[in-house]
Amino acid sequence: QALTAEGSIVGTFQYMSPEQLEGNEADPRADLWALGCVLYEMSTGRRAFEGRSQASLISAIMSSEPAAVSQVALTSPPALDRLIAACLAKDPSDRVQSAHDVRLQLQWMSEPGSHSAPALLGAAATPRARNSALLTRVALAVGVLGLLAAAYMGYAQSTRKSPVMRLQIPMPSDLTLAPFWSFSAISPDGAHVVATGDRARDGQTLWLWALDSTNPIELTGAANGYSPTWSPDGRALAYFSSAGASLYRLSLAGGNPTKLCAAPVARGASWGRKDILVFAPSASGPLYQVAARGGSPSPVTALDSSRGESSHRFPCFLPDGEHFLFATLPEGPRGFPIFMGSLGSKKVKHIMDAGCAPIYAEPGYLVFVEGGNVTAQRFDLNRLELVGEPTAIGDAPAPSEYTAEPVATASRNDRLLIQRLTSPRSKLEWLDRKGSSLSTIALPEGDWLVRALSPDQTFAIATRDRDIWRVDLERAVPTRVVRDAWNEVGVALSPDGRRLAVDLGKSGGLTVDIYNAGGSGAAEKLKTAPALFQDVMDWSPDGTSLLLAVLGQKANQGGDTSWDLWTVPVTEGGTPAPYVSTSALERYARISPDGKWAMFMTVDNGQLEIFVDSYPVPGHRLQVLPGEPDRVCRILWGRDSREVLYSDRHGDLISLSLEPVGDDLRAGTPTRMFALPEDMTSIRTRDGERFLVSRPSGSTPGPSLQLTLGWTGLLRK
Repeated sequence: QALTAEGSIVGTFQYMSPEQLEGNEADPRADLWALGCVLYEMSTGRRAFEGRSQASLISAIMSSEPAAVSQVALTSPPALDRLIAACLAKDPSDRVQSAHDVRLQLQWMSEPGSHSAPALLGAAATPRARNSALLTRVALAVGVLGLLAAAYMGYAQSTRKSPVMRLQIPMPSDLTLAPFWSFSAISPDGAHVVATGDRARDGQTLWLWALDSTNPIELTGAANGYSPTWSPDGRALAYFSSAGASLYRLSLAGGNPTKLCAAPVARGASWGRKDILVFAPSASGPLYQVAARGGSPSPVTALDSSRGESSHRFPCFLPDGEHFLFATLPEGPRGFPIFMGSLGSKKVKHIMDAGCAPIYAEPGYLVFVEGGNVTAQRFDLNRLELVGEPTAIGDAPAPSEYTAEPVATASRNDRLLIQRLTSPRSKLEWLDRKGSSLSTIALPEGDWLVRALSPDQTFAIATRDRDIWRVDLERAVPTRVVRDAWNEVGVALSPDGRRLAVDLGKSGGLTVDIYNAGGSGAAEKLKTAPALFQDVMDWSPDGTSLLLAVLGQKANQGGDTSWDLWTVPVTEGGTPAPYVSTSALERYARISPDGKWAMFMTVDNGQLEIFVDSYPVPGHRLQVLPGEPDRVCRILWGRDSREVLYSDRHGDLISLSLEPVGDDLRAGTPTRMFALPEDMTSIRTRDGERFLVSRPSGSTPGPSLQLTLGWTGLLRK
């Protein structure tokens, strides 16, 4: 596909019929559509359908009508208007049915004495010379189009596959999509796309693209919205909001969002034909159902203790609006167990094991991830089971942060939307207290993220391409310590820098692995409390305990839980115990250099707060940051144990001094240090004097929205 200077799309795509764009089987009537487009262009000097993007061109072909030829070329015969309109009818059955008829009509119009002469405009007749020139062009078109018809239709008869096109939804330069597979969705009619994005660092909200426009619009009132799902008629959206910790409904006709019910840590929703929503209100526990108009939610599935289930998530309704698919945790050796449930019963049926929750896509397929590929397999709606073999239809995008998250959404007219995530090529860089660059670590190319910094700041622990590495910061030499981790893994270095604590499990946390930080020797297993997920936060300076963020202590009983902080003794005989455990989310903690304090973040009803409390026994709490809207935040200890550092809502690094007052602390006045680099992906420090950050090296594309038209054509390749 070539683009002219004006941005109009040229090439064969310009002449594809509506049924081809919808992915339906094409017959000779699609070729007659193309002939109509060519004839229109020869008669008027411009194309029948225009668009400044592929998406807007598609919309024009599907929904608009070109101006009559006689309105553009004033000398054209009225019969030519009727002929071209007959070629460009949206419904193939309404078109002229053969190229032979088109040729006869053109010949008749070009004959002398034809009654197709153009009408007078007011009192002035059309000049004979202009009329003659147009008829000459039409006569020339007869022969040319006759040959074109024969060649084009002969080619089309031999290639009856539906065309497959991959388009990228236009993205404003200052809009950044959230890096999650399930934070975007295509409408049932394939005409709109909604996604979560952050424009110019103003905070995340939902954005709506009409595919006949290049610019998205912000959905008013949908601040902090994520995981959208469309109503079956495409007139409304349901979505979750971290600010309100609830499930909301929003009509696209206008008006404010309507709160349906609470959903504190949601993991997906689906809206069925019976106007019922099935959703996962938290990261653990069963699925719930609620009426699309709102009301009291009720469980629609039940965790199976015999299978050790801890979470049901990411449901997807089947076309009957009664049955739905969903993924379960923990992950098994062949992937996530996928079951089918129904609104009328808690009985479930095992469907498959897959690398993510599947979606249903017309005309009767499940789409999921398997072996690093986006994969489709036929699904029999009568028997409610898979049939045939799976077929890879493309490479899977880079991993998302939500476990078992679906990889795509689909419209009813053969369109598939995938949110493409990329693994950025990164560099490690030292910054001073003013934010100025001191030096860059010349590492091999990769998606480097710094996870921990040694006590003497001579080496760092970083992840790259799903492995964990020890990076010699003086010689710029990486040494692999752990293979096949995951990029968001939590790690902590022992105070002497010799051991590394890592939680490698994506689900079902029971142990933490202790490695030799030098990269040799087998891992030791440290027992922790049962959990759905756990994340290593820090290692106490005295070497006796780890601080962990833990999710789902009551998950196997279906309890409503959130992230809590736990201490786990490293020495034998110790028992893991809660450090901070409330109804709020407590996560992202750091222990002070003297081991007497811990700084952590909490999120309650969408409000972010930062606290410092005594460690390992809490009780002397100081609020560092009062309630603000939930956002990405960095927390660090600075000079000794008398300074804390955190990022504010503007992306600035703030310094706050601490002064002991008896057994408590008193905070000084917050002071701005410097603006954190907008492209920074991680930051670590040991003394508050130097900061090791990871930043993209070169131009790294952010998340993008890939739309595939006629995606089922990929199954026949």
